[in-house]
Amino acid sequence: MKKSIWLELCCALLILLFAYVSISKFINYPVFFDAMKTQPFPDWMGWFIASTLPAAELLIAGLLFFDRTRRPALKVALSLMVAFTIYAALFAFNIIAKKPCICGGIMEKLTWENHFYINLFFTAISMIGLWLEKHKTNHKAEISIA
Repeated sequence: MKKSIWLELCCALLILLFAYVSISKFINYPVFFDAMKTQPFPDWMGWFIASTLPAAELLIAGLLFFDRTRRPALKVALSLMVAFTIYAALFAFNIIAKKPCICGGIMEKLTWENHFYINLFFTAISMIGLWLEKHKTNHKAEISIA
């Protein structure tokens, strides 16, 4: 399979993930907002995250569609996935007392351990996608004069 097909697959998986969790948070916004109040960070941070995260996730999903914005979107997706993975690890390995999940949809039904492994998977997908994006070859037709 060509690199571009793998890149498209990575982006498609990330688009599905970010769009799904964002829309789930928007649909159940009051529940998401209340769950943010129970998280182990200052109130102002919980309010800020609750106010910006669903829109940011949807924006990332949208930016992954376009070649021009794909590389920065992959960088942001990777950064968020690393942060989400660290966050899930803190709960999965009992470093911080377990709190309700703020993911939305069926993701909130998962254990923190499952979140950790799913986040590791999508972190790897983000890394692979970014690597493929940086190393893709440009197949523009060349005109040669003989």
